[in-house]
Amino acid sequence: MRGSAGVLYWAVIGLLALFGLYVSVLAELPLYLLLVPAALILFGMWWPGLRYSGAFLVVLGGYPALLISSAVLSQGINADWSCSRVAFDGIGNPNGGTGACTTISIDLVVIGLVFWAVTLSGVALLYILPQRAHSRATSA
Repeated sequence: MRGSAGVLYWAVIGLLALFGLYVSVLAELPLYLLLVPAALILFGMWWPGLRYSGAFLVVLGGYPALLISSAVLSQGINADWSCSRVAFDGIGNPNGGTGACTTISIDLVVIGLVFWAVTLSGVALLYILPQRAHSRATSA
């Protein structure tokens, strides 16, 4: 039961941090919204511990990774490949151009891969840290 509470705790902190980042960047609000997740991270180091902190990375990277991947995949499926291209064009137009001819942004693909790497590192932490703690407890 303690393990699922720890995972849930760190996932909620990830959601709060993600919300704070989005609101601060998109609505151009000050970064004080990140003080609550920062305080909860400090508390989380004490109460559930860092054993399930990988859930924070899974949530923090997973949601943007899914959004970016779905946008790029949708763009690739709906593109007319006789006139479309793939290029480094910045991320100013993530949904492509008008009509079927578009430029699929390699920048978005790279950013999506970075977010997927963050997500997978969180999954790896969720797998490794509890096992390491369990092996220490059984050897002591």
